[in-house]
Amino acid sequence: MHCLGAIKEGNQTHGLLIASGFLYSANTAIAGALVVLYVKCGKFFEARRVFSRIEEKDVISWTVLIHGYALEGNSAEFQLP
Repeated sequence: MHCLGAIKEGNQTHGLLIASGFLYSANTAIAGALVVLYVKCGKFFEARRVFSRIEEKDVISWTVLIHGYALEGNSAEFQLP
């Protein structure tokens, strides 16, 4: 599966961003990129966790999350926070 390498590196990057305190405060683009990574690799729990911590959610982060749930047929599980 092509996501195995990407998800490993993404998890490492995610951890570094959290440890540095850089992720959620002012960087919606980076958090949105993590949501994209997790959705594309089918890691919806992680995608939802990152999404829920974004302070100022934008159209892109909402669209990616909703699109990911719809692609996997999990739209019934999707609930607005």
